[in-house]
Amino acid sequence: MPDQAAGATDPWVRGFTALSLLLLSVPAGAAGKISVVGAGGAWLHPELGGHGIGLVAYERPDTGRRGAVLTVELNTDTLRLRLDGLRPTPGLEAGAQLAGEALYAGLLPDYYREGRRDPARGFWASYVEGSGWLKQIQGQHVLELRIALRGWFFNRGDLLGVETAPALELPPTTAALEPRLSYTYWRLGGDIDQRHRLFPRVRGLALGLEVGLEARSDTRAWGARDPAVFDPPDPRNDPLPVAFVARQWLRAGLPLAPRLRTQLTQHALFGSGLDDLNRARVGGMNPYVVPLAGAPWAAFLAGRLLAAEWSLHVKVHGEQEVGLLADVAWIDDADRTGRSGDGVHGGLGLFADLRLGAYQIDVRAGWSPTLRAISSAGSFGLFLALGYGDGL
Repeated sequence: MPDQAAGATDPWVRGFTALSLLLLSVPAGAAGKISVVGAGGAWLHPELGGHGIGLVAYERPDTGRRGAVLTVELNTDTLRLRLDGLRPTPGLEAGAQLAGEALYAGLLPDYYREGRRDPARGFWASYVEGSGWLKQIQGQHVLELRIALRGWFFNRGDLLGVETAPALELPPTTAALEPRLSYTYWRLGGDIDQRHRLFPRVRGLALGLEVGLEARSDTRAWGARDPAVFDPPDPRNDPLPVAFVARQWLRAGLPLAPRLRTQLTQHALFGSGLDDLNRARVGGMNPYVVPLAGAPWAAFLAGRLLAAEWSLHVKVHGEQEVGLLADVAWIDDADRTGRSGDGVHGGLGLFADLRLGAYQIDVRAGWSPTLRAISSAGSFGLFLALGYGDGL
């Protein structure tokens, strides 16, 4: 088994090394925008756990390729090289991206069920991906066709709290073709393009609808399937060779008074033939999941979802804001057993959004009263982020 595991990671290692060399080749002092973020989230009760974020991004506009923007980003365990904004003809934009994520893809090393972590069902997951897209832009309306090719690689874990059970069946190493067609209405202002501000202050309205397929070269049932070993077994991961996904999202911001404003974010997902590789991640207070204040990061993996977050922001001094938020999420198979019914979970939170010139500080605290399977008091979590942005 050790030889097989090492061989499985070799393609990812080669891809990640190539992307790292591209990152290091960015000329020092070149004109552009630099963003840096350090962040961490912790869930404090009823179980103790946490994850961290470390982001460094360099963005250089006007590369001489018809207005294209070059971005190189290292976000914790994910490296991306992106060329966007190519304009072959008026009204059309094109772009491409190379990406790779090591070990923690989809947070698959962390397996949560009813708010309780089970390290025996977690495993390492990695991928390399190449994608390209073409956008037709007419005013606020954007139609986009995106095609990605992704290679998945998996390994058993025996460190950092991951203790994959020998009886757990890993997903097969596979390639996935992922075509997507999306429509976006964009009439949104604010600072949504500043990476070091993880929670942008927005005004206006944007919404989108996306439909897509995921066709894999190899599919089979996997996971904690043996009832003699796992209690309960997990029969959820028996994907179809071609899965279908439809997503819808909305983001809006509205001023209510000179020092008072509100924001709304909403997500919907319907999938068929999915497994835990491509289900939506729900839970936590970071920008990389469907938010559920107080819950662990990716406490739920949903194949059908309807969720929203509402927040109220009060400007207390200068550019400093504090406020409160409320999350609600309806998800399928709420107990993650493959047999449970749909469920609704909610969360409440308080936050501080502090801006000191180019520096950003975010502090969030949340409570989910609906996660009561192992504690009648619910679940509590914290999130802290420090960011810096410089340049154009």
